[in-house]
Amino acid sequence: MNGYELVAALINNLVWPVVVIVVLFFFRDQFREFIGRISIFKASRDGLEVHAMGEISKQVIGKSLPPNIVKEVERKQILEQGNNSNGSYTLYANGMIVARRMVTLMAGESKRTIALPIAMVNDATSVQFIGDIQAKVVSLNRTVIVFEFALSDVEREIEVVVAGL
Repeated sequence: MNGYELVAALINNLVWPVVVIVVLFFFRDQFREFIGRISIFKASRDGLEVHAMGEISKQVIGKSLPPNIVKEVERKQILEQGNNSNGSYTLYANGMIVARRMVTLMAGESKRTIALPIAMVNDATSVQFIGDIQAKVVSLNRTVIVFEFALSDVEREIEVVVAGL
């Protein structure tokens, strides 16, 4: 390989990295803004998947929202909200149902069965206990949850949050 062939091979191998660096330099502000909006980035042998947040999503994260944006997000995301004697629920546009119920656990009690405020379309998928409790789910279906917890000599109030599709 003579000197000309070596220079041609070097140029051929370095031209794309140099072009990428130049493009990134000239569009660095736009690129920085786009990187800040990425919510999902997946690379696999099938390709690259990138999802960027829209303006409303970007404004929602970490800020107290003006009422007009709250109404717009609710209009697009929340299909139905309601409550009854069994608690409250929210039905989201993606099919997710989140049911909440305040429960008073009596002293000496170690197991409780509660009805959900709305029946899940399918079985519930997750349960969260909020308050002074470590509980174990014994049974969970579309309308009822049974859970056990340690005995206590004091009355406690907890919130049970159940999600499902």
